[in-house]
Amino acid sequence: MRQRGEERGKSVSPATGRPAPSPAASGSGGKNIHSHIGSRLRRMFDEVVEEPIPDKFKALLESLENRKP
Repeated sequence: MRQRGEERGKSVSPATGRPAPSPAASGSGGKNIHSHIGSRLRRMFDEVVEEPIPDKFKALLESLENRKP
């Protein structure tokens, strides 16, 4: 039985239930999209990594390190 939105001969993405992109659609344009998304994610996570650790977290980490097992 076909899943919702599935046409004859076309595959459906199990994650979304939508038709999977054709190999032609994921050519060089797909690489550009992946590159763009990757660079945006790297910038976003770089900003997060560079944020200072809040004093409350530092105090919590120190108390955990000083705790006896």
